[in-house]
Amino acid sequence: MMKKLGYSKEFAGGVEAAVSTGGQLMPPIMGAAAFLMVEFIGGITYWEIARAAAIPAVLYFAGIWIMTHFEAKRIGLKGLSKEEMPDHKEVLKKIYLLIPIVAVILLLMSGMSVTRAALWAILVTLAVSAIKKESRLGIKGIITALVDGARTALTVAAATAAAGIIIGVVTKTGLGLKLANGLLDLAGGYILPTLFFTMIASLVFGMGAPTTANYVITSTIAAPDWLLDEKNPLD
Repeated sequence: MMKKLGYSKEFAGGVEAAVSTGGQLMPPIMGAAAFLMVEFIGGITYWEIARAAAIPAVLYFAGIWIMTHFEAKRIGLKGLSKEEMPDHKEVLKKIYLLIPIVAVILLLMSGMSVTRAALWAILVTLAVSAIKKESRLGIKGIITALVDGARTALTVAAATAAAGIIIGVVTKTGLGLKLANGLLDLAGGYILPTLFFTMIASLVFGMGAPTTANYVITSTIAAPDWLLDEKNPLD
């Protein structure tokens, strides 16, 4: 659609990649790392993680919107005509497909575990798909969905397995403690500089690891020492 409007293919591809990446931190769904945070951090609910991500997500997508807007102004683009716009009535007829997303949010807000909420969401999705013939999955559709889900889970499983190996090396060799102490020494033991240097470390790790593995590694190095640091004003 962007290429059809007149954006260059390079710009359209860049926007697509940037927006897709932002989906990992956009509440309420977010990415796999958000579910890992709930599992790793005791006493923190998914809703609290989503609320913490709200402002960064708004700023992120506002930046993309501004960039896209000024690019359109620069090359003199106009919006879609009324004829090219989707029919609002047809779109509203499919609003029931949002029910599984709403169900996931409500289940997580109620304090249900991530695994159980995901299971119920799958069942709700199957029920919702059966409402109308056009969205009904059928046996073939269910098998295809299970195959796609397994393939998606494999990438996460591989990432977390590799992260587990890295974590084992980091913790057993004492490298994690040295890195954490180095961050704390560099920051003078204070929380805000420590957060800044942890952010830099996360960016460096992210150059070679996916989001989920990056979070596991960074939290293993940084989080325990923040809790134990005597100069941490949050203690």
